[in-house]
Amino acid sequence: MPGIARIFVLRLVAGCILLGSAGAAAGPKAPACSAEIQQFCGHIETGQGKLHRCLDEHRAELSSACASKLKQLEARRQAVRQLCAADAGKHCGHLQPGQGRVVRCLLEHRAELSPACAAQLRVSP
Repeated sequence: MPGIARIFVLRLVAGCILLGSAGAAAGPKAPACSAEIQQFCGHIETGQGKLHRCLDEHRAELSSACASKLKQLEARRQAVRQLCAADAGKHCGHLQPGQGRVVRCLLEHRAELSPACAAQLRVSP
């Protein structure tokens, strides 16, 4: 998978699933992991998968609800990687990933996306 697509996938999924917010471009702070985020990762600046890595480092200490969200993240990451990588490369490959640029680009091109990718972007975790 091209580098930009891989980066896009990791950031997209971390933002939309891990923290339990609705939609692809959603932000952090969901009920499932909010206590763990505050306890273990409150000092972490968000972005570039840092929050996910922090929670992953504390996986053994997470509540069952948060651990379940991490498992969902891993499954969703794989699905998005497969379903949206080509669209990200085709429509947004010129962008520097980060700060939601690729997600915004995909949403701007939603009428041109493959049906599977478009559906994945509408999925609520």
